[in-house]
Amino acid sequence: MYLIHTRLACADGADPLDDVAQRVLTAANADDGVEHVSAHPDATPHPVLALWMVAPTLREAESRALEVCRRALAASPKLREWEVLGSGAAFVGPYYERLLSSSGLD
Repeated sequence: MYLIHTRLACADGADPLDDVAQRVLTAANADDGVEHVSAHPDATPHPVLALWMVAPTLREAESRALEVCRRALAASPKLREWEVLGSGAAFVGPYYERLLSSSGLD
């Protein structure tokens, strides 16, 4: 399972992302491998969708997340003002810092 972050941008005056996570889940097909979606509308510099993806490779998870998000934005009149800037694996810094500190390599 992979955690993929998809960054979004919007035109001025676009509706808030209050239900975007549910809209992305609705747009996903069973073959997309989307397990969970959460929205982080206050992330800077752009709002972020976090998608937990089941896929055989990281590249496939990133590709599927990008496609599902684009599909969700295109399917919803409320979200058509938004655009996908990109998708990529999330780097979870505190996790790796904890591993380094416990190994004595920090």
